[in-house]
Amino acid sequence: GYFFEDGFRRANTASLLSQVPDLERILGRINAGMVVPRELLALKHGLDAVPGLVEQLAFCSETGDSQTDGGEDVSMAWLSRELSPIPEVGSLIESAIAPEPSGAVGEGNVIREGFSPELDELKKASRDARGYIAGLELKERERTGLRGLKVGYNQVFGYYIEVSKSNIDKVPEDYIRRQTLTNAERYIVPELKEYESLVLNAKERLEEAERAVYHRVCAQLAESAVAISRVASAIARLDVFTGLADAAVENGYVRPTLDQGNAIRVT
Repeated sequence: GYFFEDGFRRANTASLLSQVPDLERILGRINAGMVVPRELLALKHGLDAVPGLVEQLAFCSETGDSQTDGGEDVSMAWLSRELSPIPEVGSLIESAIAPEPSGAVGEGNVIREGFSPELDELKKASRDARGYIAGLELKERERTGLRGLKVGYNQVFGYYIEVSKSNIDKVPEDYIRRQTLTNAERYIVPELKEYESLVLNAKERLEEAERAVYHRVCAQLAESAVAISRVASAIARLDVFTGLADAAVENGYVRPTLDQGNAIRVT
């Protein structure tokens, strides 16, 4: 009755409900340790709609002057209480999860920078080492005068400096031959191996650290499982109420008026 009588309220509520994902499903995946970062962002987005939903119930709850077509007062205060916002859940997700997480947990792109100082340090070390390797090609070209010199990487030999066979007479003495190809020779220098070790170690530590931080965040969210479940249940009821009100409007349903008499009058 509350939503049947006010089309604007019904439409506003439906619009807010359309922003809410399946909270129970996401909560179940959190508890099972299977939730992915994008689902956590969806959880936050859904909980962000709760204050707006409460606002749609506030008119009746506060003023007490909303009536059904039967004439009696309606109070939605009970549902407002069930829809109590959980700001700490949204705040944790917003502070911990990158706004556009890419890749799997452990690739360094899921936890927002600033949330974990340890993780930020590992990311910086990895970037610095990769930056050195990226700049090594230009540096060595300038040092040796070999414009065709290339820095590459493969799974077997790691990072290497490649020089064509026609230019091997110009290779500096500090280059250490690592691999011979048909048209080129591949070399390493001690400094390159040091940075390679930094990159690979940083990557491994970064993977472990990000997974650990992500699991801690999920464990904290699981502590709010009861509150999230309560809100999810209230939202489900709200969805039913607005859906039935829509059906009543569209199909011309009329709620009967009951009294103590023994006559049934159908109009």
